[in-house]
Amino acid sequence: MIRIFTILLTVTLVSACNLDVSDDFYFEKVAAYNIQTPSNLHLDENCEFTFEYHLPNGCYSFSDIEFLAVNDSVRVITPFAKVQNNVNCTQAIIDGSYTFRFRPSTPKTYIFKFWTGINSQGQNQYEEYEIETE
Repeated sequence: MIRIFTILLTVTLVSACNLDVSDDFYFEKVAAYNIQTPSNLHLDENCEFTFEYHLPNGCYSFSDIEFLAVNDSVRVITPFAKVQNNVNCTQAIIDGSYTFRFRPSTPKTYIFKFWTGINSQGQNQYEEYEIETE
């Protein structure tokens, strides 16, 4: 009897969950420009990086960055915006900036690659910065 009750309770709880995946928004890469990096990094200290971005209209809002450690020394930074679907949006371009911190734990040279868009051949473009840790 308890087993039947447990099964019924589980089915009820699972069916009550909304498993509908919404198409109200999606995420899109946003090009970074006017990138500001420190001239060198300091071991075990937070170092600030800042970049600017353009959002093409009011349906876009800056979301976050993807910070990918490709290997021990290469980091790829890709900004993302959340884009609203099926809503009326202003057509004004929105400019913004974003700052993040990086704390090196190993004395070495790091390569930071910021995503800056797609070229005419459809390939990702990056602006690279090689920065040494002191």
